[in-house]
Parts: sequence; C-alpha cells; structure tokens
Amino acid sequence: MSTAEFTAGSAGSTTVRTSADLAAASRSRWMWLWRVHIYAGLFAIPFILVMATTGLVILYTQPIQDALQGDLRTVAEVGDTPVGLEAQLDAVWTAHPDYAITAVTVPVDDRHSTRFDADDASTPRHVFVDPYTAEVLGDTDPDGDIVGLANRLHGHLNNDAVTVGLPTVSALWDGGEVMRDYVVGDLVLELLGVWTFVLIASGLYLRWPRRTRDGPGWRRFFGLEVAKKGRARWRDLHGISGVAMTVMLLITLVSGLAWSAYWGPHVTSIANAISPNVWTDAPPSGAGTRGDLDRLGNQTNWNTHD
Repeated sequence: MSTAEFTAGSAGSTTVRTSADLAAASRSRWMWLWRVHIYAGLFAIPFILVMATTGLVILYTQPIQDALQGDLRTVAEVGDTPVGLEAQLDAVWTAHPDYAITAVTVPVDDRHSTRFDADDASTPRHVFVDPYTAEVLGDTDPDGDIVGLANRLHGHLNNDAVTVGLPTVSALWDGGEVMRDYVVGDLVLELLGVWTFVLIASGLYLRWPRRTRDGPGWRRFFGLEVAKKGRARWRDLHGISGVAMTVMLLITLVSGLAWSAYWGPHVTSIANAISPNVWTDAPPSGAGTRGDLDRLGNQTNWNTHD
C-alpha cells in the first residue's frame, strides 16, 4: 500500500504527495548534493595537493638546501676555532662592496657555513662564509631555488603583484580603513580552502548513516564491507579514508587560514581586541641597591636581576 502526505497549498487547496513523489524529491536532493561534492572536489583536490607538496618542501627546507647547495651551505673541512663575525663580515664586504647586510644566521652546527642576508639594489641575496677561514663560498638568490618557489606557491600562487581592494569587517573594531588591498593569489588560495570545507561537509553528510530497521547504521559509517565489489567497494574505501582524514584536515585548514590574506587578519584583529597585544614594562625594583643599577647608574627592573 502506498502512503501519501498532505500539504497545504495556496487559497486553502490541499496537495497530495505520494510516497513516490517523496522518494523522487529525496533522490533529487541526494543527486544535487553529490554534484556539489564532486564540484568541491574539482576545486579542492588541486589546492590540497599544492599545499601538501609545497608544505613538505618548506618543512624539509634545510636538508633540501643542503643537498642542492652543499658547496655553499656546508664547509669542506671543520676547523679548530671559528673566526669572529666581524672578520666574516669584512670578507663579505670585500667580495661584495655594494651589498647592504641586513642579518646574519650563525651555523647550526660545526659543518654549516655562516649565512649573511644582504640586499643588492633591493634584490635579496644570501652570502655564505666559511666560519673557520672567513672565505666567501658564494651567494644565491633566496627566491631562486625550489624552496623559494614552494614558499611563493604556498603563500600566493607565485604572484604577489596583482592586488584588489575589498571591504574588511575588522574596520568596525580596529578603526582602520574599510577598503584594503589584498593579493589576488592569496585570495584564490583562501577561496579554494573554503571549497575544501564544502568538500568535507558534503562528504560527511553523504557518508552519514541512514536509519534502517536495526537503527542507524554506524557500522557502515566507520566500517568497510569487504563483500562489496567493483564501484561499491571503491566508494566505500573513499568514504572510509575521508572520514579518517576529516579531523586532521580540519585542523590543518583552520590553522592555515589563520595565516591567510583575508581571514587571517580578521582573526588577529579580533584576538587583539579581546586581549590587546601591548607590551607592559615590569615594575621597577622597590628597594634600590648598588646591584640594582646598571653600569650607567640607571635603575633596572627587578626581573632582570640574577
């Protein structure tokens, strides 16, 4: 026997929907959600692959650079005592008198060279010096290797020149300008990240157990029916792997969006509004003694004493 559902129509009329009509409507919604899930995958999967690949390169920056630039980043022979940074800096200026030195990175161990960050006509350079002999081993463009490319792809799709002005909600509480410029590459990555949320949400809904005669089929949600064959088995494997990766993928997405172009500054602005990021000086020492004074006779804070 078929069942029917009565719904009120316009002008007091009544519409009768049979079980076949309800099943057809449910099937239509189901197929629409499947299409949304597929389209979300077309947008999100390339984004996930790019982020995962470039993230791995960034994670293993040092071993990759040591392998590709070993003649610059490692020393040929470990000496007894390193020379001073002043002598190494003089060697850099002798080899590159036009470079403006901006920072220095000391060796992480006795096998690595000293790295000086420099600018050559506003172009960044890395100069490497043997810490034992003060010999300049060479210089490189920090953005010219695979690690630099991975950083650019991971941050703004290797294009930070094109910007667009967009309104910002944080202007309501931080007092800044309403319209602000954002890098288009950043916004594209952020939009693809949002599509990843759509992929996860639609996939969980499609995988969610439906009520059966024995109750909700939670075994189907977490388990794999080995008796299935063909496409049904592949669909089951896809669903199980998606459920298994959901928590880690959500953590990765949320933590990554905190560094994004549009969503990230809003989170930072909200955090600063709740807990202002203002440095507070420690109170001065209450009892002034000779040990509380620095070499110029100025009183020092209590938290700087031994």
